[in-house]
Amino acid sequence: MKKILLDLSKCTGCRSCELACSFAHEGRYGGSISRIQVMKLEDLGVDVPIFCRQCEKRPCVPSCPNSALTIDETTGATLFSWGACIGCGICIENCPIGAMHLHPTEGKILVCDLCGGNPACVEACDTGAIRFESLNGYINQIRHNTALNLAHSLLNAWGIDTDQNEE
Repeated sequence: MKKILLDLSKCTGCRSCELACSFAHEGRYGGSISRIQVMKLEDLGVDVPIFCRQCEKRPCVPSCPNSALTIDETTGATLFSWGACIGCGICIENCPIGAMHLHPTEGKILVCDLCGGNPACVEACDTGAIRFESLNGYINQIRHNTALNLAHSLLNAWGIDTDQNEE
């Protein structure tokens, strides 16, 4: 299954992901109604998008006293039943990364549902900081890049030129 993945080094803090999410779900723009929240860490000079990571063990789902949260077997997304939610916030308290919050006017939770398999935040991210792909594919790419960098370092240490100058 695919997941939303983050490359923090590419995030510019533009918040286009928040705007796309709020418009996709609410038909209007606003950070407080977005299911993704960009946290600005002034001390560090970075912006960090916080969104549901669709944890393997989702403590939010069984914690809901009204069973308002379920898991979509097709997309793996956490789904939310507006009518079943009583706005108690127990699921929010149980989210290990703080990805859920209450709608500012409706008092119901907001959680990423992967937009049915085509996340609006990913489409809106021009830098590629937010991607929607297989976790295994992502891990394999990281392993490949790490191995490549290590091999180049080792060969260079041995005095072997690894530059691939094309003519």
